[in-house]
Amino acid sequence: AVSRFYKPCPYSAAFLTCSLKGAAADLVAQKTGSDRPAGGLDRRRLLAFLLYGGLYQGMVQEYAYNNLFSAWFGRGTDWRSVFIKVGFNLAAWSPLVTLPAAYVIKAAVFRQTAGETLRAYMHDIRKEGLLTKFWMMWLPLHTLTFSVVPEHLRITWIAMWSFLWMILFSKIAARKGDPKDTS
Repeated sequence: AVSRFYKPCPYSAAFLTCSLKGAAADLVAQKTGSDRPAGGLDRRRLLAFLLYGGLYQGMVQEYAYNNLFSAWFGRGTDWRSVFIKVGFNLAAWSPLVTLPAAYVIKAAVFRQTAGETLRAYMHDIRKEGLLTKFWMMWLPLHTLTFSVVPEHLRITWIAMWSFLWMILFSKIAARKGDPKDTS
């Protein structure tokens, strides 16, 4: 039943699944923990996670993981192919595309400058352990993504696990303090 939606409509399915997941994860993050916004719900933050979820984690990753990575590294699921895909994803794609995309979308929603956005990203890498946390979670999960998960279900698989990542990421990206202090 799921395949009947995800196979013929991969981009619509990816956008729908991942935008709802992104918004839900941010709602959980906003309602729990010490980063709870004063006055209730931060709607702009929610919008940023909805857009990042749908546009990047859904549509862009559908194209990247199921088209670009296949063109660049082949469709193989043998351990050598998986190692290359996961290695490229974690060493280059994610730090240069995946994570910055979230900061760019947040900057657009919050009307932040490019300098503020870059400082926030660098702060989160240096002071909040963003990349280390990302790698710890996604190394084993992407090994499974590229080895055993069927292509048409990869984004759904990733969305399932990234719900947890997005809660953590929402808390990291919404931390209190001055992102300009990146020393």
